Amino acid sequence: MKRITFFGIIFLLMLSVSLSASDRKALVAQRGWDTGKVTLSNDYISVAVSNSDGRFTIGTADGRRLLYGFPSEGSTSHTNVKIGEEVYRLGSGGTLTDEAHIDGDAVYFTYSYSDVDITQVTQITRGSTTGNDDTIWIRYIIHNGGSSSVSVGLLLEMDTMVSHNDAAPISTSFGYAGVEQEFSYPDIPSYWQAFEESPTQPDSLLVAQGTLVGSGAVVPDRFCLGPWGTYSGVEWDYEISGNPYGDSAVLLWWYPVSIPPGGSREVSTFYGLGAGSVVTGDLSLNVTAPLELTVDTLGNLTPNPFDINVLVTNNTGEVAENCEVEIVLPSVLSVVGGSTVQALDPEDLEPGEIGSASWSVLATPPTVADTFEFTVIVRSSTTDSNYVTRRIYIPEAAFTPESLNVVVTTVDPSDFPVIHAYCMVYDPTSHRSINGLDEDNFTVHEDGTLEEPITVERMTTGSGGAADIVFVFDVTGSMGPYITGLKDRAKAFADTLESRGLDYQLALITYGDEIRGFYEFTSDADEFKTWIEGLAATGGGDSPENPLDAIERAFDLSYRPFAQKIFVVITDAGYHEDDAVTPRTLDEVIEDCESFGAIVSVVGPDIAGYHNIADATGGFWFDIGEDFSSIIDMIGDLLSTQYIITYTTHDPVPDGRLRYVLVEAEYEGLTGSDEGTYRVGEAGLFFDPETTFTFNGDTFRVDIYGISLPQFGMAHIVVDYDAAKVSLVSAEVGEFLGRAAPEPPTFIPTYFSGQVDLAMARRAEDSGVSGYGVLATLMFATIADDPTSELEFSTVDLRTMDDEPIDTVPGYTGYIRLVGDGTDHEGCMLCDFDCDGDIDLRDFVLLSTYWQPVNDTSGDVGPATGTVPRLLPSPDGAVNYEDLFVFTRMWNWWHFSHTILREVPVSPVLAVEDSPGEMTLYLRSASCVGMGHILLDIPSGVEITSVEAGELLSYKASPVVLVEGNEISFARLSDSSPFTKSSGTLIVVRYNGNGTVGIRSLDIRSFAGEKMLIQYTHPLGFSLGQNIPNPFNSSTQIKFSIPDKGYVRLGIYNLLGERVATLVDGELLAGERTAIWDGRLSTGETAPSGIYYYKMSFRGENQVRRMLYLK
Repeated sequence: MKRITFFGIIFLLMLSVSLSASDRKALVAQRGWDTGKVTLSNDYISVAVSNSDGRFTIGTADGRRLLYGFPSEGSTSHTNVKIGEEVYRLGSGGTLTDEAHIDGDAVYFTYSYSDVDITQVTQITRGSTTGNDDTIWIRYIIHNGGSSSVSVGLLLEMDTMVSHNDAAPISTSFGYAGVEQEFSYPDIPSYWQAFEESPTQPDSLLVAQGTLVGSGAVVPDRFCLGPWGTYSGVEWDYEISGNPYGDSAVLLWWYPVSIPPGGSREVSTFYGLGAGSVVTGDLSLNVTAPLELTVDTLGNLTPNPFDINVLVTNNTGEVAENCEVEIVLPSVLSVVGGSTVQALDPEDLEPGEIGSASWSVLATPPTVADTFEFTVIVRSSTTDSNYVTRRIYIPEAAFTPESLNVVVTTVDPSDFPVIHAYCMVYDPTSHRSINGLDEDNFTVHEDGTLEEPITVERMTTGSGGAADIVFVFDVTGSMGPYITGLKDRAKAFADTLESRGLDYQLALITYGDEIRGFYEFTSDADEFKTWIEGLAATGGGDSPENPLDAIERAFDLSYRPFAQKIFVVITDAGYHEDDAVTPRTLDEVIEDCESFGAIVSVVGPDIAGYHNIADATGGFWFDIGEDFSSIIDMIGDLLSTQYIITYTTHDPVPDGRLRYVLVEAEYEGLTGSDEGTYRVGEAGLFFDPETTFTFNGDTFRVDIYGISLPQFGMAHIVVDYDAAKVSLVSAEVGEFLGRAAPEPPTFIPTYFSGQVDLAMARRAEDSGVSGYGVLATLMFATIADDPTSELEFSTVDLRTMDDEPIDTVPGYTGYIRLVGDGTDHEGCMLCDFDCDGDIDLRDFVLLSTYWQPVNDTSGDVGPATGTVPRLLPSPDGAVNYEDLFVFTRMWNWWHFSHTILREVPVSPVLAVEDSPGEMTLYLRSASCVGMGHILLDIPSGVEITSVEAGELLSYKASPVVLVEGNEISFARLSDSSPFTKSSGTLIVVRYNGNGTVGIRSLDIRSFAGEKMLIQYTHPLGFSLGQNIPNPFNSSTQIKFSIPDKGYVRLGIYNLLGERVATLVDGELLAGERTAIWDGRLSTGETAPSGIYYYKMSFRGENQVRRMLYLK
C-alpha cells in the first residue's frame, strides 16, 4: 500500500489553506500517489488504472480528457465501499488481492476486506449513441466468501473534465438545469452527458456520456451531478445544495444489499464518448438517442422503451416565446404514454437559455432489420423553427423456437359482440416471446364455430389490457436476498408492463407455515415497493412451507372484471399438503385455480408439484437458483408482449352461458393452442360503488354502471334517494354512451326533491354501443348526522338505436352508510391519514412517522370511545399505544365489516352435478357466501336421506344446514373471516328412489345478507375443447360438455382414420367433463409419435380436433 509521510500530510494541509479547489486538485494529480498504472486503449478510448488502489481515469485515444487527471491513473475520482456500517475507500483499509492487470479487452483489479472481495473491471465496449468501441464499462463484482450474510453497498465518484474544460456542463436524459441535481430510483435518467462547451455546441467539440439504464448497466439507487470540490469529500451520506456548480463531477450510489454466504453482487455503469445530432440556428437543437438497439438474451429489443432527449438553445437576442417540440416517428416507433408534441421546459426561452424535452419511445421489432429515420422539430411564435433528423438501427428481434406454447390469459367481452382474446405465444424452453405473428398465424373457434375475420395486434399503449398480478411470497429466513431482489426490480417490472400498455394492479400475500400478510391491489408501483421494503425474512428453517393456503387466500382479493389473473409464487422451499399445517392438496389447489381462471407461475426449486401447477394453469416455472432479477424481468416481458385477437362473435345474443374460445397458433411448422372462456349475462344497471361511507358535510360520487348492454342507444332512468339524508349536487353523462361516437351524447337531467330523472341518447348514425361502462355520474352532498339510506332505480328503460327495448335484470340498490361525524379528523375517515378512502399500509406507515417522541397531532386519535366506525377521539397530546389501539380497531373494521358492505354485486356461477342418488351444487366466484335457501323439486317416490354442507360453508366457519320437506336453509357462521374459498362444493343432497332431484328456486346471500345473481353453467350445446397440453409427451386432457343426458363416444384416430383408442363410450349426464389420454393404444402399447385426431359423437353430431404426440 502507498503511504504519505507525516511531513507530507502537514505540507498538503498548509497548502490547502491558500489554494483553490482546482489548484488543490492539480497538486493531487501531480503528486498522484503513483507507483504505477495499467493503460488499456484502442483507436477511440483509453483507460488508465492504478496498479495498487484501482483508481482510474478515462480519455480519448488521442489524449483528450474525459475524466480529470488523464492520462495518469485516477486521483480525483474514487470508489467507496460500505460494508455493514463501515465505509472504506477502495484500495485502502484492506488487502490488495490482485494488482491491476489486463486480461483481453479489460483491466481487472481486486481488493479485499476480510471475507468480502471487490473486483473492479474496466472494459472497452460499444457506445450506445456512437456505434463505436468508445465506451468503458465500469463493473464491480462483490463476493462474500464468509460463512454469514453481509450487507454491501458502493459509491462511485467521477471527476468530469471534457478536453480542457474542468467545469464541463452536465445534462441528463431529463434535460439540462445548470445547477446541482439529484435523482433517486426509480426516477433515474437513462443517461447523462458532459460537454466541452455547452449542450448545443458544434459537432466538432467533444461530448462525454454516461449510461445509467439499459445496455447492461445496473441502475443506481441515487445519482447526483454537481461540484467536484464537495463530491471529492463525500464518504456516503450527502445532502445536495441545489446551487450552480463550476468544477463538475457525478456521484452514483448502489445502496447496500445483503449478500448470502458464497453469494455475489454486481453493479455497473458506462462512461465514454457520446454523440448527439446538433443543428445551429436561432434555436439550436441537440438530439440524443441510441444509435442502435440490440437483441438481449430473451430475444427482445434493448433498451426498449428508450429515451429521445432534445436540448434547445435560444441564440437570438430576444425571448423565444411559446416554444414546443414535435417528434415525427416511423411506423416501428411509438411514443409511450404521451404526445408526439409537447411544450419545451421552460416554454419561453430567454436569450442564451437552454430548454429541454424528452420522449419515451417503444420500438416494435421490424420484419427485416433496417435503419430508420426520425425527426425532431422545434417551433416558437417569435423565432424561426428548426429541425434535426437522426437515424437508429433496429435489428430483427427473432429466433428459432424449439416448440410453441399458447396461453390465453383472458377473454374480454366488454365490447360484446366484439370479443378480445389476449394470449401469450412463447418458446417454453427459453421463455422467449415469439414475435411477428399476424392473422395468418392464428385461428379462433368459439364453441366449435370458426370465427372469421379476425384481427391480430401486439399489445401497445393504444390497445392495452388489464392484469391483476398477485405475488405470493415466502418470507421465511432464507428468502432475504429475494426480498431485496423483488424490491430492486418492482418498479422496473411495473414500468415494463405500463410501457406496453398493460393496465396493471399489484397485490402481495406473504406466508411461512401460515399467512403472514395480505395486501390488497394497488396500481401504484411505489406503494407496492413500500410493502416489499417492509418485509423481513424470519422464521422458517423447517422446510417445507405453506404456499397452498397462500394461493387460496389470493382468491379473496378484489379482481377487476375481465382482467387477467396472474399469480407469481416465489419460494425456495417445498410445500405442505394434507398434513397438520394444511388440509389442502396440490390437486385441489390446481383445480381451484383452473376454475378461478388464475395463471400460476412459480419461481422455486425443481419440485414436480411446482411444475404441475404451472403447466396446468398455463404459467411458467423458473429455477429460483437462477438470476432472480432476470426472472422477474422475464415474467414482465412475457406478460407485456401478448397478442390481442379481436373478432365479432357469430352468436351476438347475450344469454348468460359460458362460451369457449379456442385459440390455435402456427409458426414455422410448430403448433400450439389454448382455450379461454367468457360469459355475457343479461343486461342490467347497478350503482358503483354499491355502498358509500360518508358523514355530514361530505360529498361523494356514485356511478350508474351498465353491464352487457347490446347496441345501446338511449335510456330513461329515474333514481330515488332520501332527500332528508342527502342532496343531489349534480348529474353528468358518463363516457359509455358517447364511446366511439362522432358527437357527445344528448343528456337531460331533471331534478326533483328525492328524485332525479335522466334522459340520454347516443348521437351516432351507424350503430349503438355494446358492452360495459358508466352511463351517468351522480354527485351527492351528505346533509344529515346519520345519512344511512338507500338509492333505488324506480324507472329503467333502456333501448337500442332502433328503439327496441333492452331487457334488464331487476335493478340493484345502492347503500349509504355513516362513517363518522367528520369533525375530529379533518373530513377524512378516522385513521385514514392519507385521505385516500381506505385504511391500509400507507396509513400505518404515516402513523409510525407521527409516533412519539415526534407526537405529531395528525396521529393523535386516541384514546377513543364509542363503537367502530363512529369512534369519538379524545386526543391526549401523545401518539402512543392508545392511538395504536384506535388504529387497530379501525383497521379491523375496514378489513372485515367495511369490506363486506363494499362488495359490488357478484354473479357466482352454479354448476349442478347429478349422479345416481346424489346431487352436488358447486359454486364458483363466490368468496363471500354467507347464507341461502333452496327449494327442491322432488319427484314422487324419491326420499331425501341427507343434506351436507360443502367446503364453501365449512371453510373457517361452523356451517348450519336445516332441512324441512323440500326446503333447505343454510348459513355460514364465522368469527374469523367473512370470506370463504372462491370456489367449491356448496351443498350435497343424497336421496333414495327412482327419479332425479332438481332445483325449483335458489336464493344465495353474501355474508352481509346481499342477494347474489346466480349464473348457471348448464351448456346449451355440445362442445369439444382443444387438448391441453398440446403437443404432449406423457398425457393430455380433453374437455367436453353436453347439454343434457345422452350417449357420448370419444375416440382417438390415426392419420389413416383408424380408431386406435377409446376414451368415452356410454351414456353421460349433462355437464362438463374431462377425459385423459395417456398416449396408449387400445392394445396397451404406447402410441408412436405423430399427429392424431380425436372425435366426439353426440346425438348424430360430430366434432373433430387435431393433436400432436411427442415421446
